[in-house]
Amino acid sequence: MRIQTRVLPFFEGFVILTGKESDIQTTISKVPNLTLTLNQDVKLDSMLKGWTASRQLPFPATSYSDLTVRLYETNAPVKDTIEEIYKVKDSASPVFADPNYALTADLWGVGGDSWSTESPIPGTVDDGNKLFWEQWAFGEKGISLFADALATQRTVKHKGKGMRVGIFDTSPFTGIVEDFTPVPIPWMLRETLNLQVSHPFDTFVTPSLLYDKDCSNHGLFVAGLVHAVAPASEIHLIRALNKSAMGDLFTLIQALHWAIKQWWDTLDNTIINLSLGVRRATAADLPGTKDQILALINSMGTSYVSPSADEIPIMALETILGIALGRGAVIAAAAGNSSHDVVVPKPAQIPACYPDVIGVAASNIERQQSCYSNNGDVIAPGGDGARVGASSCEPNNQACVSFAGDCPYGLISLVDEPYSPSGYAYWVGTSFATGLVSGLAALLRENGTTPPNVRGAVMASVKDGIIDLPTALP
Repeated sequence: MRIQTRVLPFFEGFVILTGKESDIQTTISKVPNLTLTLNQDVKLDSMLKGWTASRQLPFPATSYSDLTVRLYETNAPVKDTIEEIYKVKDSASPVFADPNYALTADLWGVGGDSWSTESPIPGTVDDGNKLFWEQWAFGEKGISLFADALATQRTVKHKGKGMRVGIFDTSPFTGIVEDFTPVPIPWMLRETLNLQVSHPFDTFVTPSLLYDKDCSNHGLFVAGLVHAVAPASEIHLIRALNKSAMGDLFTLIQALHWAIKQWWDTLDNTIINLSLGVRRATAADLPGTKDQILALINSMGTSYVSPSADEIPIMALETILGIALGRGAVIAAAAGNSSHDVVVPKPAQIPACYPDVIGVAASNIERQQSCYSNNGDVIAPGGDGARVGASSCEPNNQACVSFAGDCPYGLISLVDEPYSPSGYAYWVGTSFATGLVSGLAALLRENGTTPPNVRGAVMASVKDGIIDLPTALP
């Protein structure tokens, strides 16, 4: 696997082509000045045989029978490769070209916006459990999951029975094979967490060159928050990011494709949690690419409208998420943490900005939008930062261990026991607000809300600016 540093929002030397396999081969033959070497591919055709979903994918129906997503190595700069591909575009045989974008779970450092690493909670497992269940995010300052200070009386009867939440993220576990492996979490004392973990693919990014902190607990932390809201749901943790919580677009597409195939017959009972974002490219990074993509979409004569037409569309991602949504999955994604140094919050990152995805911003203990949070469709507890002047803030969850009661600078959730003797830690960010919203989506599905209506129901659950469980499920 190639090792490289990165300054662009994508990885040089690689390009992703999406289309019919035969159309991709024909397109490559028309650009003899490029040397494109197949690295890996994801065949979508088996999922699309007999596709009857009303959702339009970004291809004519005649392309469905042989549709594939392929990662190629290229001998030219990515921007030049994509430009050459679109010079020979053909609406009758459409092929879309994307860079292999970098992904991050909002981690600060090279290529990221992270809001620090977790802060382990000292003490025993009993101490960690008490702090976890009684934290402010579950009470009246948060989502009103519990009606009492001891967190023993749930405000809603639903627990997500029969639902599945798939978390595409990091994993702190070792010895995991491709298939879903049950991993017991014995330090979750009140509600048994039956976590299933899969490591179907290696991640592309080399952490030692980009971000050297170990953030492998990120996905487990999200899983703990999902479990608190929807304890009867199946929770699957699929590794799509490396231990530094970074990755690449093609690996995410591989992981989504692998899981969607496993869940195909029950995808309408599935919530996909994406506590991550794709790094945006600008017109300077990819000159003319946006116009070329939109021109190809418009020339095909389909009804497809790109969810990111205001910026450079990412067609490989739109395709795989479109398949999931068309089959009935609900998708929640983190809005991002990159507003920590601006007065007016930034828009949600990709894919949280997509109109059929629930984009989740973060709130603080005062039920206001957190100082670092980008805007989203809804707001849920994510903790806050310490203010630095009028227009900036910085992470302060490290200070939480000194608080006798609620800490405004973080949420509490699971981490691997070797890292924290209590099994719990403090962390902060829209990633964790997203876990709470995914849990709520599972409750709504259990209650009979249809997949296309879950997003609207989550948005309608807002009370005083924050999602509220009793409002969602009276």
